[in-house]
Amino acid sequence: MLLIRRGTFYNPFFIGEFELKDIVFYNEGGVVLRTNRGWLSQGNNDMEQYHVEGELIVKRRVNCTINKPYLLHIKREYPTERGKFAHLYLPFKPEDWEVKEVITKGFLRDSVVEEYRHKDGFIISKFIKDILNKDNIEFYDNVKELVGLVGCKRIDSILIADNKDRIIQKAEQISNKFR
Repeated sequence: MLLIRRGTFYNPFFIGEFELKDIVFYNEGGVVLRTNRGWLSQGNNDMEQYHVEGELIVKRRVNCTINKPYLLHIKREYPTERGKFAHLYLPFKPEDWEVKEVITKGFLRDSVVEEYRHKDGFIISKFIKDILNKDNIEFYDNVKELVGLVGCKRIDSILIADNKDRIIQKAEQISNKFR
């Protein structure tokens, strides 16, 4: 069966009259991966078409034991939508995938994802966990508190005077972080 993109301006694949809303890879244990969109690319869909092996059947319930590609007919999300929508369920074959763990660095947290690269070239990322960066969270909390101490609409000399020691202490803590 052939998945076809109907226009360069519109990303989802279509199978016959069905517009895909999600592509799911499954095995007997359940869902392994999902795209959460109707195409296989990470960003915009750069694939004009994609061939799915096997005969495609339309089902009304998820069945992870059949080990065949199938469409799950779904209802419209909004009453103004037209057309028929479906999720495409494809059997997950481990030999078709290369998996590696990737850590994306962030200021307050780092994200750990598994990156699944298919033999046909597309990549699907699966979120695993966040790792909090405690030093940066402490720094962020200090800055937030410091801004809160002086962050009023009208600068009040009494407020500053009453909190002078705390402001100096927080500023020194922030300064020490950059040494």
